[in-house]
Amino acid sequence: MQPFEGPYDAYVGFDVGKLAHRACCVLAGGAVAFYVGVTNDEAAIDRVLAEASARGRALAVVDQRRNIGTTVIRRARAAGVEVAYLPGIAASRASSLFPGDAKTDERDAEVIARTAMGGNQAASGCEACDSSNSSGLM
Repeated sequence: MQPFEGPYDAYVGFDVGKLAHRACCVLAGGAVAFYVGVTNDEAAIDRVLAEASARGRALAVVDQRRNIGTTVIRRARAAGVEVAYLPGIAASRASSLFPGDAKTDERDAEVIARTAMGGNQAASGCEACDSSNSSGLM
């Protein structure tokens, strides 16, 4: 696992789905900048990443780094946005640390973003997505 360099101005959590994703952008101060549904296509993902990047240095965090998460990872890299992966088990455990217990994609996206934001020491279980990982992503 390779660490990523923080802190960031914006943390974008992507709750990745097959046809669409949910994204939540949390600013370094803790305020939610936006929640948005994102179709699984390059243009839509690029718009979300551009909006987050307009707020400063951004980190995109995905909960799936293979198959359905690869488009987000590829587009983030193309935009110059660092990418991290929060494994599902870590996201599930982190979810219990936040208020509420509803299981929604919007909440999951916020939990993913806030978990990455809250632990730049080790990114609270996040792993950097880099070309040396075993997933074969570039």
